[in-house]
Amino acid sequence: MSSDPNQVDPPVSPEDAGSTVPPKDGQSPLSGKLGKWILGAVIVALLGFPIVQRIRSGPANSGGGVSETDADVQRSVDLYNAGKYQESITAAQAAIKLNPNAVLAYNNIAVDYLQLKNYDEALKNIKQALAVQPDLALAQTNLKWILGEQAKANGVAPAPPDQNPDYLIGVSQQKYNAKQFQECIDAANQALKLQPGMAEAYNNIAVCNIELGKYDVAIENARLALRSKPDYQLAKGNLKWAQMKKTDASRGSK
Repeated sequence: MSSDPNQVDPPVSPEDAGSTVPPKDGQSPLSGKLGKWILGAVIVALLGFPIVQRIRSGPANSGGGVSETDADVQRSVDLYNAGKYQESITAAQAAIKLNPNAVLAYNNIAVDYLQLKNYDEALKNIKQALAVQPDLALAQTNLKWILGEQAKANGVAPAPPDQNPDYLIGVSQQKYNAKQFQECIDAANQALKLQPGMAEAYNNIAVCNIELGKYDVAIENARLALRSKPDYQLAKGNLKWAQMKKTDASRGSK
């Protein structure tokens, strides 16, 4: 959907709406990014506990230097490795001040808060990471890890995947990527049954209905998303897109 000229920046699509299906366990929960290329991103897990591995990378800009944002993210990795989780958060927050879409900074903050057993802040930041880059494998793994640790801390067994609304939003996204729009809608509706008013689910339903040419349904669901989350920029963009497509379709029928 990012190829549509009418979409806003960032692209308005289910990829931007929430998390994706977590990949296999065993990846690093945290990574720096000192350039555009990351080598050695996969990590082994020790006793089921995700660990961090030093990375190597290429130049971050035409001059071959390292951006200030990336340096802050790498510093947060170093502090995490040293067990200085609050300081790691501060370093990652410095990166976000320079670049509000610093996806690895949000990921790192989430893992730091997890170590501090602040599960609400961990979830908030991992969801923000996935909102910026839904296919980030580190964040996908960490979402699953955070939810599991939160459940254990609450003395309950983790919910099966099909009973987890965040997981279902990921399924919805995967179906959208495969152009299986009705299946995308079905997964989002299942998420709504578990979490009524979930803005990301309404947003996914809206986008799929745009693809199906059902513009009135798309407009209705985009408005429901905004009723739940009034500052949801993705839904605002999709509402405008649906209205534009409806207008274009109306003109074409005359």
